[in-house]
Amino acid sequence: MITGLELQISQLEPLKYPLVNKFYDQFRVKGRAKGHDDVWVGYLGYQLIAACRIQHVAEHLFLSTLFVDPAYQGLGYGRRIIQAIQSSYQTKIYLFAHPDLSPFYASVGFAAVNTLPDELTKMLKIYQKHNLSLASFLSTYSH
Repeated sequence: MITGLELQISQLEPLKYPLVNKFYDQFRVKGRAKGHDDVWVGYLGYQLIAACRIQHVAEHLFLSTLFVDPAYQGLGYGRRIIQAIQSSYQTKIYLFAHPDLSPFYASVGFAAVNTLPDELTKMLKIYQKHNLSLASFLSTYSH
C-alpha cells in the first residue's frame, strides 16, 4: 500500500481506457470502459487505485462500475471520486447498487428512487433478469 501521497482524481482520455479495463480485469470487476463513457480515475503517485464510469443513457447520467483497489477500500477514495464527479457535472446522476450499499450512497447525496426514466427502467429490468438484487438511486447536485 502506498502512503503519504495525495489522491489525484481526473477524467481519463478515451485513448487510456484500456488501462482502466486492465485494472478492472485485475480484480475481476464486471463492466468495461467504452468509448462513449466518461471514465474517472484515482491515482496515488503512478498507481491506479480507483475507477468509475459515467454512462450517457439518453439524456441521463448513470454512474457505473465504481471500484477501489481492495488495499485502499474504506479510506474514503470512492467517496472522493463520487464527489469530484458530482462537482464536475452539477446535475442529476442515477445509479443502481446492491441495497446493502444504501448507507454509503446516502452519505454522498444519493437517495433511493422508485421511478426512473424509461431508458433506465429498461436497463434495471435487464439486470434483474440476471437475478441481481439492485436498488436505484438518484443524486441531485447540491453543493
